[in-house]
Amino acid sequence: MKGVGAGEGCSLPWAGETRSATTTRRGARVVEWDGLENRCACKGAVGSNPTLSANFYKILFFWGSHMIEVEKKFKITKEDEKRLIDGADFLGIKKIEDTYYDSKDYSLTKQGKWLRRRDGEFEIKLPLGDGAGGFDQYDEIKGADAVAPLIGIEPRADLEQALLEKGYVPFIHLITTRSKYKRGDFSIDIDFVDFGDFAFEIAEIELLIEDQNAMSGAVARIAAFAGKNELAVSPVRGKVVEFLYRKRPDHYHALYEAGVIHGSS
Repeated sequence: MKGVGAGEGCSLPWAGETRSATTTRRGARVVEWDGLENRCACKGAVGSNPTLSANFYKILFFWGSHMIEVEKKFKITKEDEKRLIDGADFLGIKKIEDTYYDSKDYSLTKQGKWLRRRDGEFEIKLPLGDGAGGFDQYDEIKGADAVAPLIGIEPRADLEQALLEKGYVPFIHLITTRSKYKRGDFSIDIDFVDFGDFAFEIAEIELLIEDQNAMSGAVARIAAFAGKNELAVSPVRGKVVEFLYRKRPDHYHALYEAGVIHGSS
């Protein structure tokens, strides 16, 4: 059963195209090390790091439930997808709608700050600086009242209007169609975005474990599972960075020069 549905993505206002397009704080830390990304997420609040362009594993610590999710992204073809979901249980499809904001000089994203509205809720990912061993750390905050002060705005009912008044405008709007599967112990998400003149599809393979000591084993299991399904292990850009790389080279290059994006310039 195929797990891809229609999606759409477009850039907005000054990005050069005219195509239309409760307060909660949940901490998260992202750590990149030797091709490994760790994210500590409180009570299951998680989010993808749009800056990741290398071949990272992602490890999510669910403090509330004491579970650890180990995840790896893969760029896939239609043939890869067929092999990957062969014999898997189909769990359903959902759409995720994101709008990302920044100033015209990329003042937020050049600092590694990613402000978005996801399914109607404002969120921002903030870098916490280098930790031990050169780990990059991020804090993920959700809710308009929590987000506003972090970008110099007084909390108010209409954060969208406040952003425009401060010069923060949408630079990309995208709708991701996510198909979810279960194959044995492995959870499989397949994300699809139609950007108009190109489509982007990526798979995430996940395992849940209870003991931090089992992480290396989980990583090895995912790698073996991927190899068994003939998935290519190669650098992977996230959806937003892929769009910037292809369609907004000035923005992409600014992030590369700022050290936010690692990989091809």
